[in-house]
Amino acid sequence: MRHLPRPVHPPKRLRRRYRRWIYVIGLGLWGSGVAWMIAHHLLKAAGSDPLLPAASEPWWLRVHGATAMAFLVTLGSLFPVHVRQGWHAHLNRASGVTLLTTCAVLTVTGYGLYYLSGDAWRAKTSIIHQVVGVAAVAALLVHVILGRRVDRVLRGARHTHHPGH
Repeated sequence: MRHLPRPVHPPKRLRRRYRRWIYVIGLGLWGSGVAWMIAHHLLKAAGSDPLLPAASEPWWLRVHGATAMAFLVTLGSLFPVHVRQGWHAHLNRASGVTLLTTCAVLTVTGYGLYYLSGDAWRAKTSIIHQVVGVAAVAALLVHVILGRRVDRVLRGARHTHHPGH
């Protein structure tokens, strides 16, 4: 028996409260990472040992680790509906794949920073994590902007009435 393809429905727009949670957690994650970088690279006390961390570094790492866990849960919750429906509807695939790849790189390098030993590996992993982490905001913004544009087009197409059809 031959199965007919299931109709493809455009992805449902994420609810406002859900989007806010994603943005708040994402901003906390990004902001704590940037705050750690500022503390690590710029906030060394004058006359102190340059190899010693700034006093706030461990706290920013704790916040960053906690928000990373919350972000991974939130990201995982997008897969059953938002990601799956967007993929099947062929909407925002390039920006979605870019954003998911960015998240995967950050997850793997974050894991590596926590568990890798060896200064050479750790230094390279840290640079990758920092560069990709700062750029992650751009990937999210592009995905959101394109998604809103697609949403406006789809809503406009649904509300267009063609007499005689």
